[in-house]
Amino acid sequence: MIRIPRICCLTYVVMLLLATGCQPSGTSFVASDPPRAQESTPVGAHDDSEPPAGQVSVEIKSWDEVQHLVTSLRGQVVVVDVWTTWCVPCIRKFPDFVKLHESYPEGVTCISVAANYIGLADEPPESFREEVLEFLRNQNAMFPNVISSTPDDELYAAIGASAVPIVLVYGPDGELKQTFSNDDGQYGEEGFNYADHIVPLVERLLGAEADS
Repeated sequence: MIRIPRICCLTYVVMLLLATGCQPSGTSFVASDPPRAQESTPVGAHDDSEPPAGQVSVEIKSWDEVQHLVTSLRGQVVVVDVWTTWCVPCIRKFPDFVKLHESYPEGVTCISVAANYIGLADEPPESFREEVLEFLRNQNAMFPNVISSTPDDELYAAIGASAVPIVLVYGPDGELKQTFSNDDGQYGEEGFNYADHIVPLVERLLGAEADS
């Protein structure tokens, strides 16, 4: 008996399917409808739409855009935590930042700004999205989260600090009330913390707003 090579049988089956108009599942043979190229998001672009409720999300914004966001929140005490995924003190303080958000659901808005981007062309802000988002999800960071598209050196210069961790507290009037950093060592070897330094300031600002 003559054995027909298997490849010939497969070729015949495919030709038969094409002739009868049937297509193997998940395969398209329509030449006039080529697959579309995947659209790419320009570096620095961000989606202004609201994230689905109950989901942690992150956007890419410049420091100027973060300042515009703060301005739009006039009437709230705004706490901006600037951090990176490789900063050990930042990671240690972050749960207290989340606790601040949970403790003051009215009158306080928390914003996290990841300063991972250092200005390298082969490591754009977008390249840090998964790493940053994974950390934020683990922390249940249910507030506005940003990856800075301003390189870290420019960001620190704009803030007036030399390195993370940095926390900025804005009053309900939209004015910056205090910047916390470890630059001058005024908070000792452990640096500033939320319980002793930031929360008392937030409470004073909330009290002043209530009295006005």
